[in-house]
Amino acid sequence: MHHKVWVTDALTVITGSMNPTKNGDERNDENLIIIKDETIARLFLEEFGRVWDEGDATH
Repeated sequence: MHHKVWVTDALTVITGSMNPTKNGDERNDENLIIIKDETIARLFLEEFGRVWDEGDATH
């Protein structure tokens, strides 16, 4: 998978393949979607926490 996720608050999720750089904005063929939904934001944060905890447990 090649995607990025930003959860900016309890409502807004920004996700897609786009790098937040000049090339990502002007040169590369990238995609980006902005989702405004509290349930989806919570699910993304829960998944981040799960992955974070799993990575922390292996070190």
